[in-house]
Amino acid sequence: MKSGAIKISLIYVAFGVLWITLSDSVILWISKGSSHNGIFNLLNMGKGILFVLVTGMVLFLLLNKLSKRNIRDEMQYRNIYEGNPSPIWFYDPKTFKFVSVNSAAIAAYGYTRDEFLQMSILDIRPAEDIDKVKKSYLGMSDNLHSSGVWRHTKKDGTVIYVTISSHKTHFNNEEVVMVMARDNTEKYLYELRLEEVNTELTMQKIEMMKNYTRLEDTLNSITDSFFTVNRYWTITQANSNFYKVTGIENDVIGKHLEEVFPMVQSDDFYQLSVQVMDDRIPLKQEGYTSILDKWISFSCFPTEEGIAIYFNDISVERKKDIELKEALERYDLASRATGDIIYDLDLTTEVLILNEQVRSLTMEPLPGPEELLTWWEDLIHPEDRERVTLRQQQRIEARDKYLESEYRIHIGHGKYKYVCDQGYLILDDNNQPTRLIGSIKDIDLLKRSTEQLKWNGEILKKINNPVIISNAEGNIIWVNPAFTTVTGYTEEETLGQNHMNILFSFKTNRLIVQQLLEAVKRNEAFSADMLNHTKSGCEYWVSLNLSPIFDSAGKLECYISVQNDITERKEREAVIGLQNEKLKAVSWLNSHEIRKPVASILALAGLMKTAEDENEKVELLFMLNRCAVELDEIIIEINAEASGDYIQI
Repeated sequence: MKSGAIKISLIYVAFGVLWITLSDSVILWISKGSSHNGIFNLLNMGKGILFVLVTGMVLFLLLNKLSKRNIRDEMQYRNIYEGNPSPIWFYDPKTFKFVSVNSAAIAAYGYTRDEFLQMSILDIRPAEDIDKVKKSYLGMSDNLHSSGVWRHTKKDGTVIYVTISSHKTHFNNEEVVMVMARDNTEKYLYELRLEEVNTELTMQKIEMMKNYTRLEDTLNSITDSFFTVNRYWTITQANSNFYKVTGIENDVIGKHLEEVFPMVQSDDFYQLSVQVMDDRIPLKQEGYTSILDKWISFSCFPTEEGIAIYFNDISVERKKDIELKEALERYDLASRATGDIIYDLDLTTEVLILNEQVRSLTMEPLPGPEELLTWWEDLIHPEDRERVTLRQQQRIEARDKYLESEYRIHIGHGKYKYVCDQGYLILDDNNQPTRLIGSIKDIDLLKRSTEQLKWNGEILKKINNPVIISNAEGNIIWVNPAFTTVTGYTEEETLGQNHMNILFSFKTNRLIVQQLLEAVKRNEAFSADMLNHTKSGCEYWVSLNLSPIFDSAGKLECYISVQNDITERKEREAVIGLQNEKLKAVSWLNSHEIRKPVASILALAGLMKTAEDENEKVELLFMLNRCAVELDEIIIEINAEASGDYIQI
């Protein structure tokens, strides 16, 4: 507007000056041959009338053009303001009253435009946030100000969470504040829930660590010999009974297994340990070991670091029974701290003995010893009862000494809890089952937390990063909508496929692919930058994070792959790499090529000072000129290299 007015004024002044300068000369030229002053006066008056008419017409045309342009600009700004999908409004910082709102704000909050203009920005805030809003304005700068996430209330009372961006401006010559609000309710609530879940998992982890400490103390008190080795077959832990049974007096922690047991590789139990280390599946076996010259019961379990090995000397059956009773007593003491229920079932008389911890698990009144077994079986959930009973009978008939099952029991008032029942079967001299001794753990919190995490899989559908879930064999069983959007593959096209076959191209780094396959083989997490291609063949870079998921028994359930598009970052890295190569080339030219002509010029200049013969000076000048030309060519080459257009001279 201001520049248009200046332009019109300059045109008017220029035209007036030209008119005054030239019009008098024209009139004098026309009336030069006439002796009548009337003609001169008439022409002079006509000049003034014509000036007014012409300048009036020019001013009208210029002002009309400026007006149309202003109207067009105003309509463009209004369309940008009204057509913005995000709610925008202006408010008076003195009264906090709304001055103007766009259509997106009306649609988002439910108020009409007239209702908005009768309200203040405090009317769409919870009462407890009003003081906070006023303080936020006092801290606002003149530049764009982002004040973070705020709570707003719609006309229907719904509370939403919005991200506010604002800055001070002028509207109708009055100081106002322009605000843009973006609704981030879904994202904010998701992050809030995720934070709560993380906090809950952290607390559970702390509790698990406490239980682990208690378990470690218990391991040192039980009669089982126990030790752990890492993936390099170095012993990392051993309890006191390990030293007692093996007869080893020196500390074995930190030593290689072959250093402690030189002939270990020839032992069958070592081969069993290797199988557990490779397959990550627990194994149990009884047999003779030449290393200790004893019959032992051997149990091997995979751990995060390697494997854990439990073994007992079962050379004398009587000694084994005594050790089992002692272990039961110690487990009973441990159960008072952990909450485990210890039981002893006489299979010949069907008399069940439970320790006092059972009272902390269920509120049902305990019957007499004769009815205790039936009472406990009745507590099992009807949907689990037949399965648990049948499985226990099959394991006993198969003489499997280790029994384990999960089921729900009634704890009172129609409520159930998940428990883990782990038992050990005792056989008599005729190999007949006589007793079943075990413990029952309360795993309700862990079980329900696991189910809750599975339910939270619905959240994966809403995130923008592609997510792939594949089974233990590496075949896709689920993808989220973001995967379809990025790759172009529908869920039906991907199910049962190996995502490496459909996403990786011949340009994908083979070394990284091999590392990925090795990590999958070891059931380990893996992360790397990978080059993928879409269904249409377009290449894009992703940051891949692959994580294995295990069930409560430590068995691999599936893999979850989360991908983050880093194509833009990779393109920037490529540009930077090209620039570095150019800089290296320029640096080489500076450090090698320039030094030669420069050194020659310096030497010739020194010779010029001492030369007395004119012919010698002419020859030196010729050589000096040739070195200068050579230096100029090198500088041209450096400029071409630096600009990216290399010219071969």
